[in-house]
Amino acid sequence: MSDSLHRDKALNLARLCWRAVYLLLLAGLFVTPMPQPATAVPLDLLLYAPMIQKLDLIPVGVLNIANPSFEADTYIDLNDPAPCHYTGYTDYFYGNQHPSGWTFSSPAPGETMFSPLKWDNGVQVPTISDGEGEYVHKCWWQLPADEWLGEPRGLILEGDWAYKTFGFYKQQALKFSQVITGTPGTWARVTAYILGEENGQPPPLEYDHFVASVKLGDIEDKRPWAVMVTHYDVPGNTRNWNKFVVATQFPASGELTLEIYMQQNWQTLTDFFIDNISGELLVSP
Repeated sequence: MSDSLHRDKALNLARLCWRAVYLLLLAGLFVTPMPQPATAVPLDLLLYAPMIQKLDLIPVGVLNIANPSFEADTYIDLNDPAPCHYTGYTDYFYGNQHPSGWTFSSPAPGETMFSPLKWDNGVQVPTISDGEGEYVHKCWWQLPADEWLGEPRGLILEGDWAYKTFGFYKQQALKFSQVITGTPGTWARVTAYILGEENGQPPPLEYDHFVASVKLGDIEDKRPWAVMVTHYDVPGNTRNWNKFVVATQFPASGELTLEIYMQQNWQTLTDFFIDNISGELLVSP
C-alpha cells in the first residue's frame, strides 16, 4: 500500500475522531445537570431502592382507607365567586384544614420534627419546628388549566381536589395517620403520590432539604429531596410526582397504622401536594 493511501486513511480517521468529540461536547451544552446535594452524603444514604414486593401475592380486595383523595367534606359551586368549598374542620387560629378520617399532627414551635436530623454542611443537626405551616385543600378551579387533572403539570391526580402543605419561610412538618383494619395474616399494600417542590432556593441544596414518608406498620418508604427530584412517576406529567408503596401483613390484632408526613427542613419556600392514596388486600396463593 502506498504512503499516500496510508496518509489519507489516517487523515480520515482523525476527522472522524474530532467530529465525534465535537458532537459529544455539543450534546453536553444541552444536557440539564441533575441537582446536586450541598453535602457529600455517605453512599448508603444515596442508594435508594423501592421496597421489593413479594411476587406471589394475589390481590383479593380493596383496602378500606378513609378519605384517600381528600374529597370528603368538599363541594364546588360554579355559581359562587369562590366556588371551592371545604366544610370539614378548620383550625381558625392557623386557618388550617384538617381532612376527615385522618389524625392531624404538626410539631409546635421549638419541637423536634418527625425526621429528627438533617444535614448542614457535612454535619447532622436537629430539625426544629417553627410551628405549623399552611395546610389546605385545593380544587381544580383554583389552579391554572395546565395543572388540572390529566394535564402535563397536573397537581390533581384523582377527583376534583388535592391537599397542599407549604411553609412560608418556616421549618414545618405535617403528619396524617389512621388505623386500618384487616384479617390477621393477610397483606396490605398502600400506594400514595406525593410531590415536593422548592420554589425559593436554587440548588445546590442539602440532600434532605425536604423529606416525605409513607409508613404502614413498621414498613416505611422515606425519601429526601435528592431522591424525590429524580422521580417522574405519573405518566405524561412533567413534575416530580413520587409514587410511594409500602406493604406488610396484618398482625394478630388485625390493625395497622398508616402514617404519612411531609417535612420542610429549611426556612425557604417548599410546597408539597398529596393525592390519590389507594390500598389493596393481598394473600399468598
